[in-house]
Formats: sequence, structure tokens, C-alpha cells
Amino acid sequence: MRRPTRSRRDFLRDAVSLLAALPIVGWFLALTRSSIHSRIFSPVPLSVENNILTSGDLTDGAVVTAKSRDQTVFVVVDDQKIRALSARCPHMGCSLHWVSDKEQFSCGCHGAVFTKTGTRIEGPSSSDMTSLNVRISNDKIYLDGNL
Repeated sequence: MRRPTRSRRDFLRDAVSLLAALPIVGWFLALTRSSIHSRIFSPVPLSVENNILTSGDLTDGAVVTAKSRDQTVFVVVDDQKIRALSARCPHMGCSLHWVSDKEQFSCGCHGAVFTKTGTRIEGPSSSDMTSLNVRISNDKIYLDGNL
């Protein structure tokens, strides 16, 4: 059986078409990359009830539930240090809740319990709560964007 052959003209036409398309593809990728990069890696302000969270809103010992894009986080102030913890249980991703009278986080799905600083106390989770990078700029509290 004979293999179909391509003419030299067809090959050159396809090669020129491919070369002509490369700058367009490169331009598109550059635009997409800058958009994705700024979305993922730029700092994100934390907000509570649509108000941007500031360091003046927090007192020592406070635990505040805040939003960052589509993620819920806990902002914890302990010994004058501000930290952010993911509100998702590291075990199965269920929502965690702050139990103020016990000063601990609790998972309603499987009973995992964590300290105020995110350290695992008990339950099926094998790790501590996920700690997130926090930055303060002009009194506003930001999550670094590499989530």
C-alpha cells in the first residue's frame, strides 16, 4: 500500500502559516500571563462585611473572620502578632468555626480541634491549620497573593 505524499508546496504553505501564527499566539500568551500573574500573585486586601480590614480594627487576643477573594480566613492577633489561618480543615476541607468560650477552632464535619494559633489538638486531621502570609501596608492587612 502506498503512503500519501505531501507536495513540497503544501509543506511550505503549512510551515509559513505556522510561522505567521506564532506572533499572535505569543501576544495572546503574554496578555493571559500578565492577567493571571496579577490575579494570583498580587496582594489581596482582607475584608470584613465588605470593609477592608485594618490593623486598627484588631486588638490583642482577637480572632476575626475575614474574606479574601473567594476564600474565608481567620485573622488572629496573639502577642501583638497578626497571622492569618485558612478557614478550611486540613483533613477534608470542611469549614472550621471559632469557638470563643474554648478559644479554639473546631471542625463540624469530623471533630478536629485546633488551638488559636492553628496547632492541631485532636481529631482526624494529621496536620495543623494552613498558615497564610500576611502583610500590612498603609494600615491595611493583605494576604500575599501566592495562595
